[in-house]
Amino acid sequence: MIKVDVQQIKQRFGIIGNNAGLNRAIDVALQVAPTDLSVLITGESGVGKETFPQIIHQNSPRKHGQYIAVNCGAIPEGTIDSELFGHEKGSFTGALSDRKGYFEVADGGTIFLDEIGDMPVDVQITLLRVLQNREVRRIGASKALRIDVRVITATNRDLEQLVDSKVFREDLFYRINVFRINIPSLRERTGDVRQLAGFFLAKYSDIRPGGRVEGFTAEALAMMEAYPWPGNVRQLENSVERAVYLAEGELVTAGDPGLPGIGALAGCACGGGRVPLWGRGGGRGGADPGHAPPHPRERHGGGPLAGYQPKNFISKAPTVSHRLQLASDLIYRMTQMEL
Repeated sequence: MIKVDVQQIKQRFGIIGNNAGLNRAIDVALQVAPTDLSVLITGESGVGKETFPQIIHQNSPRKHGQYIAVNCGAIPEGTIDSELFGHEKGSFTGALSDRKGYFEVADGGTIFLDEIGDMPVDVQITLLRVLQNREVRRIGASKALRIDVRVITATNRDLEQLVDSKVFREDLFYRINVFRINIPSLRERTGDVRQLAGFFLAKYSDIRPGGRVEGFTAEALAMMEAYPWPGNVRQLENSVERAVYLAEGELVTAGDPGLPGIGALAGCACGGGRVPLWGRGGGRGGADPGHAPPHPRERHGGGPLAGYQPKNFISKAPTVSHRLQLASDLIYRMTQMEL
């Protein structure tokens, strides 16, 4: 199999950032992809866990087989057995025909079970048997069917704690936790916040009614870096989209509504100046078009974030002392406000 490097994966799957923990997670996914080992992906909600099973599948010998993603927390408890393992006609009220479950459909490929920590205990027992015996029995069937499926799971919960609480089966935990990949939170990727915010601003500014928003002020950028982002990248994207639509001028400022915590932290000593994220002028780079971040629709090969490497973000970065003041002020104010 042709060796693929981390940067190629970022471009293909639209991953933004250069954090060491993020790069390590991608590298580990590539290492485990050629195997058939079960993989458990952990991380907080909104960090992008759903991208990593696709990386593994697309770089594995199973890449031409089916890839099926299932959110275990979104399926009603009474139907999850049927959804995962299938049923025979007449096996229960409403079973009007035979139905293949997701495991049968994914035969020869990969199944991704998201939010595995939310799976009911009785279904965990059935899943354990499927993983151990490599066979699935539909509800109401007398015979089991052999299957060849790679299983990747993910959770934002502490499975070890769930095991201690008898909410998650210990034997299943060891079965799915053969190889673990942890995705860092956005709090651990502070250096990527500007890059991500810049992409999202470009993405939503072009479709904003009433004209473009050209960037962020220095104070707004510094505050975004200091904010803890409990919802991670998903929250950052939603917040930038909202800020773009609510911006009162050509720049998103510290006092504008939209970004969480920004209005409440507007008095923080962050240094000043209305400095755009990239230059003003005819294009997204002002006087230096070579440094302009590409438009989301201008990229090729992969997700909407692929290849985004802006170089001319801001000419006036906060000093170390400003950052320390920011952190101190933020902690104090967060104790007095509701996030």
